[in-house]
This record gives sequence, C-alpha cells and structure tokens, in this order.
Amino acid sequence: MRIRPTFITPCRRAARRLAYAVLAAALVPSGALAKQASRPENATETPENKIDFSADAINYDNEADVVSASGNVILRREAIELRADAVRWDRKSGKVFAEGAIRVTNPEGDKVYGDRIELTDALRDGVVENLLVVLENGARLVANRGTRLPSGDMALDRAAYTPYPVDAVAPGETYNPSWQIRAVRVYYNRVKDRIKYDGARIELFGLPLIPLPGLSHQASDRSGSGVLVPQIRIDRVNGFEFAVNIPLSMLWAPLDGFGVSVNHSDTSSSITIGPGQLAGLITTPITIPLPGLSKKVTNFRAYYEKHGFQVSVASRKRSDFLGINPDYKDDVEITFIRGETVVDAQIGYTFPDSSFLKGLSVLLQANNVTDELFRQYTDNRDNPTDTKRFGKTYLLGVNYKF
Repeated sequence: MRIRPTFITPCRRAARRLAYAVLAAALVPSGALAKQASRPENATETPENKIDFSADAINYDNEADVVSASGNVILRREAIELRADAVRWDRKSGKVFAEGAIRVTNPEGDKVYGDRIELTDALRDGVVENLLVVLENGARLVANRGTRLPSGDMALDRAAYTPYPVDAVAPGETYNPSWQIRAVRVYYNRVKDRIKYDGARIELFGLPLIPLPGLSHQASDRSGSGVLVPQIRIDRVNGFEFAVNIPLSMLWAPLDGFGVSVNHSDTSSSITIGPGQLAGLITTPITIPLPGLSKKVTNFRAYYEKHGFQVSVASRKRSDFLGINPDYKDDVEITFIRGETVVDAQIGYTFPDSSFLKGLSVLLQANNVTDELFRQYTDNRDNPTDTKRFGKTYLLGVNYKF
C-alpha cells in the first residue's frame, strides 16, 4: 500500500509497527479473518475473500471498524478494480462508499464512471450517481442514477445510449453525439447481452424524432435475434448519410418478423482535371464532380424474416451522375448518366433442424424487375445520346450445409 511518508522517532517506532499490523488486518473482510483464525496453518487463503487496497493515505477506525482512504485509491477484488479519489469502507455493513473520479472495471472489459458510488465489498453491486458506462465494444450508456446487481446487470434511470466508440472518457466530459436513444429507464442484461428500454425515443441532434416502445437490442457486436436497434449514421465529410432499420414489431407485436430499412445519402464532390489529363480537353483546368458518384442516393427495403422464410423487396434510387467512357483508341469521353430506380426482390427458405432436409436452403432472386434503362446524355437529360436495356435477371440457388 502507499502511505504518505512521515518522520518516526525511535520511541514511536514500536507503536507505529503495531498500528500497521492492525491496519493490515483491517484490509481483510471480517469473514475472512474468522476463517483464518479457525484454519490450520497450512490452509490456503481464498482470493475471493481478499481485497487489495492502496492509497496515498489510509486511516483505520478500530472502534467503528471503518477504513478510510484518500488520494489515488485503488481497490481490487478478484478481477474487479475500483479507482477513486476517496473511499470509505464500513466493514461491519460491508458497504464501500467512493467519491471523485470513480472508475470501476470488470473482467468483461466494461468500465463504469461516476461521481459517487455505493457498493458492497464484493465490488459487484451497488448504486452509482451520474453514471457513465463504456461497454467493451466502445458503445456507452449515461444515466442520472444506476443500480448494479451482483450478476453484472444494471438498471439505469433517465438514461441514454449511443453506439459511438469512446476512446478516452473522463467523468464530467461534455460530449453530444449526433444521435442517441433516450429512455425513462434502461436495463442492461449481461447474461443475455441485451439492452432493453422503457419509454425510449430517438434523438437526432438533440431533437426527439421517433418513439420506440418495447425496444431492445444486442449490447455487443455479436449477432442476435429479436428487435434490432435503429441505426443512424451522420457523416459530415462532403455531406451526410441517414440510415434506419425498424422492425415493425416495435409498433405492433403481430408484425413480428416484418421490417423496413431506409438509407439516404446526400454528398457533394469535386475533382480538378489539369491540361493533358484527358484527350481533347481544353488547356484550362476544369473542376467536375467525382465520376460515378450521385449526389443523392436512397435505398429502401421491406422484409419478412421468420420461421425460416426470408422475403424482401428492395429499391435503389440515385440521381444523375458523371460518367467517363473510353473509346477504341483508349481516349476518355466525359458524359452524363441519367439517374435510375432499380427494384429487386427475393424469397428464400431455410429448412429447420427438425426436418429431414436439415441444412438445405433455397433462394429465388429477381433483379431489375422494372426493367430500368441505362441512358447517357450530354446537355439535355431528356434527349439521351445512348440507351441500353439490360433487362431482368432471375436467379435460383440451392445451398446445403453439411
């Protein structure tokens, strides 16, 4: 342990040694002391009964059976670590009270930050105020108050969730994500690896948008079944992108298995082409959009996924974009491509494990079912210079997994 150095005169040295012996005994839980007294000398002390304790200054009140520590306090029990500015450990009640720059790390890699925390001396369960939880995958939960159970589960009041990774966090930091899920109460189930919400809604740039009754989702990056969290991504590099995936069971339970997903991007781009880079180009550099990139692209998908069935209809709509066509002499010609809307559909089925066809799945796909045309133009989009018809495509696939 770390103790602030003090000058000890020879006449006080024996008394100080006795005080250190008493303090060392105080750093072992009462039950462990009782077991130690009744054990034979060759018995082994179990690690779960021991708390490693270090601090700049430690004081032990023998009558109250209370250990107080301050300055870079570190408590370790098994694989759990608690750090704080000040800690008070009431050994009679088994309660640990900590304040200031609190950080609790568990064996799973999750980190809990807070202003004040009350735990049992197992360091697993307790109550935290102004809570910040950084999950193993970098996502985080913040709450006004949280209760941590011995199993590692948590119940958070007036909480918010965002999946954005946080590389470096500190208590009291100001961080406003572009989107987050706010709820009256949030439950984190460690065993099932799920986060469940009461009274949830999505906020985009601080504005409430979509209510999400009954929302729950995986806490980690591992795949799982059930309701998925809507995903919203904002990219400010040359534009923005908005994506959301909403299972309809969040709105009405009988629609379990049905869902819709929407993705929209609006981007701007430009490149400068110097003289001689393209055949036939004038001698003055020109700035053009990035070839092949549409300013606006919208993807929509409606699906049903349940009982082995996978049915979906998807469309992709994109605005006009710039194209570059090489000719037979390998010279490059700049042209414009008209925007298009392409619709695809698919239906598939995976036989269940109880069937004699276990491991077999079939899939039927239809691409470009509306037979969208590919059209090029120069200055008038209604007067194409070249039109191509690629037609519809049908694919049938059979897969067997041994």
